[in-house]
Amino acid sequence: TLRSVLQETSGVSLYSETGLADEFGLGAEVLSRLTQKFLPVPPNHADLAQVFGRLFNSYDDVQWVSRLPREVREQITMLLYDGSPLEIARLKKSFSDDIIDALAILSAKVESLGLAPEIRARLTHKRVTESPFVKIHRAASTPEGADQLEGLLAECSKDIQNVYQHLETLGVSTAVVYRLDILASSLERMKILAAMLGRIQSDDTLVARFIATLIQENIRKNSVRELIRDQFRLLAKKIVERNGVSGEHYIARDRKEWFRMFLSAAGGGFLTTFTALFKFFIIRLAFAPFFEGFFFWINYSSSFLLMQAMGFTLATKQPSATAPALAGKLKEIEREHQLDQFVDEVIRIIRSQFAAAVGNVGVVIPCSILFGLAYQALLGHPVLTAGEAQHTIASLHPFKTLTILHACLTGVLLWFSSVSGGWLENWVVYNQIPEAIAQNRNLNLIFGVERCKIFAEKFLHNVAGIGINLMLGFALAYTPIIFKFFGFAMEAKHVTLSSGALSFAVVSLPREHFDLSAVSFAFLGIIFTGILNFGVSFILAMFVAQRARQVPTFWLFKLFEAVRKRFFKNPFSFFFGTVQTKLLE
Repeated sequence: TLRSVLQETSGVSLYSETGLADEFGLGAEVLSRLTQKFLPVPPNHADLAQVFGRLFNSYDDVQWVSRLPREVREQITMLLYDGSPLEIARLKKSFSDDIIDALAILSAKVESLGLAPEIRARLTHKRVTESPFVKIHRAASTPEGADQLEGLLAECSKDIQNVYQHLETLGVSTAVVYRLDILASSLERMKILAAMLGRIQSDDTLVARFIATLIQENIRKNSVRELIRDQFRLLAKKIVERNGVSGEHYIARDRKEWFRMFLSAAGGGFLTTFTALFKFFIIRLAFAPFFEGFFFWINYSSSFLLMQAMGFTLATKQPSATAPALAGKLKEIEREHQLDQFVDEVIRIIRSQFAAAVGNVGVVIPCSILFGLAYQALLGHPVLTAGEAQHTIASLHPFKTLTILHACLTGVLLWFSSVSGGWLENWVVYNQIPEAIAQNRNLNLIFGVERCKIFAEKFLHNVAGIGINLMLGFALAYTPIIFKFFGFAMEAKHVTLSSGALSFAVVSLPREHFDLSAVSFAFLGIIFTGILNFGVSFILAMFVAQRARQVPTFWLFKLFEAVRKRFFKNPFSFFFGTVQTKLLE
């Protein structure tokens, strides 16, 4: 039966297409896979690829095929070649012809992809005819080129690695990564097929491994989740690395840097006072939801961008930047004794975060109180009415409202804005925007060459922060409106903005309406909000960084245990003081 199936079907599609992605592009490939799930193609019994897909459709099949004993493999081989000389000759010719045709198809695909402009531009071949992607098609299509095939496959693989290194340095494009993955998998398939023809040295387990690989790749090819995860892996890694570099600037390593961080955050807290005040004014104007969100966005983003321009710090943006930096150092740990040194870095990050949080909240509260009192003295009425003040205080209660859930949502928004900033920087680098600015002829004539170069450098240095600030402002402004559109009463609770709002509410509240219990619970809600803002953002950033950098999970558990022991030993060092590194001998 097995012999008759091989004789009566064509294996060209099985060898050259099964398990390999098409060249449609990422979006079209996702649409194609979704369509196949709901509208499967009609069966073609003459196509061995379709027969194969119906027979093997589970990851369990991969296991038993790859573990077939040698005796069983030999029996299958003997079975295939056990028959009349004419049948054996016919089967061998059909098998060889299908593989040769598949090699021709794959080599044509490799040549086309390898000569694409976005890949060719990242290689150093002076002439197109010198490219191994051109030569490999000739070698695979003619018997004379069989001897060169192994060397050309190695050269093509080397060129693919060079393109990957170029992307690592100068920005990532999911479209290029998608094409590189197709190239790499096509080359690997060609290597296996050439080995089956005897053109490349192989071992006796090749056929079993090839069938197991076909099953696994065919299942993966039909999975939309696997496609999305694979294609965004390198992009996530690049974004994480860029955030990790910026995260180094948020880590205070001595007392002088700790106080500098505190003063920078104090400036951010001062500016947030006016951000919270303008938010109340916008609410009072009662715009339509879209325009209310728009003016909220302008208010938040202007404040965040002004902080960036003046060198001030917003504490809640730190966790999503410091987590990638931490994960990058975690990957460098090779021995157990290095973990203690790494815990010192964790303490520095926590201490820096504490300095920024104290600077933000510790300044926005007294500034809001003083400005609220000055506002009332000058205009004769408080910033908020009694009803508005009571509503603001009640909305921060940690147990009677959804404050905890809102704080977690804000942590997600903080992390997402950081990812957006990293993506924007990667896009700018990949498209060489700074170089375009520096070398633009019209700009050079107007501003001069040197000024254009300086502006390009500053633009590259600040573009991630600009993207983070704009996205964070947009997310804080429009997320509640979007949830309200679907009937959910969700808000974005940001610790610094909520601290300013609470302070304005307390100073605006008439003495006869003052409730110490309500204010105390509101302040407790502020504490929970801060912890969850920082914690959720940090955990999400750490998780993505760990996956992107491929850090083993067990190191995270070791880190947590080491930090716990250090905290109980010296909790003061997590907030103040200088950490002394002690390497465990």
